[in-house]
Amino acid sequence: IEEGTVVTAEQLEMAEVSSHGLPANVATDFTQVVGTYALVDLVPGDYFLPTKVSTESPEKDTILKKLTGDKIAVSMSVQSLAGVLSNKLRTDDIVSIYSYEDGEVVKVEELQYVRIIAVTNSNGTNIEDAVGDESRMAATITFLANDRQAAKMIEIENEHPMHLTLVSRGDTKRAKELLAEQEDILEQIALDEEMEADETLEPETEAP
Repeated sequence: IEEGTVVTAEQLEMAEVSSHGLPANVATDFTQVVGTYALVDLVPGDYFLPTKVSTESPEKDTILKKLTGDKIAVSMSVQSLAGVLSNKLRTDDIVSIYSYEDGEVVKVEELQYVRIIAVTNSNGTNIEDAVGDESRMAATITFLANDRQAAKMIEIENEHPMHLTLVSRGDTKRAKELLAEQEDILEQIALDEEMEADETLEPETEAP
């Protein structure tokens, strides 16, 4: 279980162990940890202690600090309340992005499955952290993407209306499957473009 992700029941296993040397505050029931956030990377066999999980979302820029270059963070402005699922989208949701182009609804191939890493209000505050009179209405949504996806998002924001649909929430295994499928799609797009470029560069020949 990676640091910063939500713990789900599918990731847990109940085991009977000796109480000798076991910390008194170790979790003994699924309800104590399901829905909490991992504060550290957890490996098979780990016990759940209060120092390892939290009911509050951990530092919001955890993902931002781990960007490696092949993935970048990119934000899109909220164009309408309906376009962001009536303000119900949250961090770690997997969504699909649609655009409205030339009178047609288009499910963007490069953005079939993308991960939300932040939902912020007009002041740049994460809506999950908003307190008091601070707005809890989403103004921007930040995604984890590669260069191609980021370019497509910027194009959509500047040229087309967009709409987000929720595909998966709280299911880490399903999220990984969807993101892996998106990577396959991106690889196929790149391959198709290379083949098209090669065909364009082939010299024309004249028949005798």
